[in-house]
Amino acid sequence: MLIYFVRHGQTDDNLNGIIQGHKDTPLNDQGRRESARLAQRLKDVPFVEAWSSTLSRARETAEIAVVPHDGLTLRTDAGLVERGLGSLEGRRRLRGEPLPRDVEPSEEFRARIVSWFKSFLARHAAHASTTKIDGDSDGDSDGDSDGRSEPSCFPDSRPILIISHGAYLTALLPLLLNPSKAWNITPGPHVDLGAHCLNTSIMRVRLRPPDGPGKWTGVVESWGDVEHLAGLDEEDLDIADDVR
Repeated sequence: MLIYFVRHGQTDDNLNGIIQGHKDTPLNDQGRRESARLAQRLKDVPFVEAWSSTLSRARETAEIAVVPHDGLTLRTDAGLVERGLGSLEGRRRLRGEPLPRDVEPSEEFRARIVSWFKSFLARHAAHASTTKIDGDSDGDSDGDSDGRSEPSCFPDSRPILIISHGAYLTALLPLLLNPSKAWNITPGPHVDLGAHCLNTSIMRVRLRPPDGPGKWTGVVESWGDVEHLAGLDEEDLDIADDVR
């Protein structure tokens, strides 16, 4: 199984440093251009599923990204929504301001992400374990053929597109790399784990299901990948919703 985790495109609140959280904001024109570049980047990846957060900025990004994929159904999942930031939403956080009590606690946020990922793996385990492996048929033809990935290790990919949010994906990455009872995932040799999770950046994760009751194994093949935005008028924006 090959998962493309993608942050949504830019919004006006991103541009202005406004915290969004659960605030439902649409893409701006720049975000739509970014999403169109993303769609072009991924047009030849034979996705079998596409998922999005229920928030409109993620959903609109996903709707644009799946345009080249005739017949691909886009589904939404509330488990992919951004961290709830309570009374911080809709404004800037003041310098030195403590987190309000109504912010989703970081421990609960991480637990929610882990719960979603475990459920996602469980839903896909049966199919993944019975799918015939027939060599490197990962369909990864988005131009990343520079040897940085490891397709021979995990040949059965079934590409899946998942559109979520900056703080969500930034929290997900270390959770993936922290071995658990359910998975053991390692970073690829050339992955820059310190890269920013910019708008429409890609994290690509290749997974193999366990044989029997063991763990899923996998590799994070890319993180913070925005090669598709080359030449686009783009500011390197911090993640306004990351309030760790």
